[in-house]
Amino acid sequence: MKPISLFCIVILYAHTFKLNLNTILKNTPVYLISFINKSK
Repeated sequence: MKPISLFCIVILYAHTFKLNLNTILKNTPVYLISFINKSK
């Protein structure tokens, strides 16, 4: 899965749970770091 696809999923996930933009921006690095660690 490409990082861009992951980012889209994160945004969709955030919209589903009606998180605000600040929450999305705050949590996105966490998801990316988790994804990178799993890819190793």
